[in-house]
Amino acid sequence: MFRAPGSSSSVIPNFPSAQRQFVFASTGALAGAATLPIEILWSKAQAGQALGLRSHLPPASTSITTIYRAAVRFWIFDIVRSQLNQRLPESRESPSARSALIGGLSGASGGFAEVLFASLTNRRPTLPSLFALANQSSKLLFCFGSYTYISTSQSSTYGIPPKPFPVAWIMGATAGAFGSTLLAAVEGVRKTPLAIAGLRGALIVGTVISVQVSSSAGILKRLGV
Repeated sequence: MFRAPGSSSSVIPNFPSAQRQFVFASTGALAGAATLPIEILWSKAQAGQALGLRSHLPPASTSITTIYRAAVRFWIFDIVRSQLNQRLPESRESPSARSALIGGLSGASGGFAEVLFASLTNRRPTLPSLFALANQSSKLLFCFGSYTYISTSQSSTYGIPPKPFPVAWIMGATAGAFGSTLLAAVEGVRKTPLAIAGLRGALIVGTVISVQVSSSAGILKRLGV
């Protein structure tokens, strides 16, 4: 149905090719899988249990959900980003702010899509609550927007995506801590202190973003997509 980006006869101009969509979805799944050990150790730490992976494995359904939600997130993220990048006017004064806006809106779209998809593909399909949609969309708006701003503003030093990998992780962790703490502050702290929300956001988002952007960039470069 869709042709490669740049084709004059494509149904939607500059729509990502099927090959690129597959790369973003698969590397998103990889990034989701990379967070599973962190989720396990975090749950055990919260419960005051001895740290270890074997004795506290999550249900297979939970792991699968985490992985395919990340796949949907980055798949939709790239589709929306490609469209916004063509439609939003360029900004000579603040190109990093434009990139952050595109990254944030694309991240929010990915968050909305993953929650909706997870609810509709559940054993008992149902529409997600407005709170669940707004919560994940807002979180990724802040996290992806701030990561995009940090990485693009430092692109002359570290490149896009940032290299080496630890630099990408630190940028992602900074964005994750900022976005998670900001969202927790906006919602009002319930049982989780802001510092704890920021730490968890740093670990999870830093891992997700750094694994996905680094792996997808490497694959796309080899494929010439």
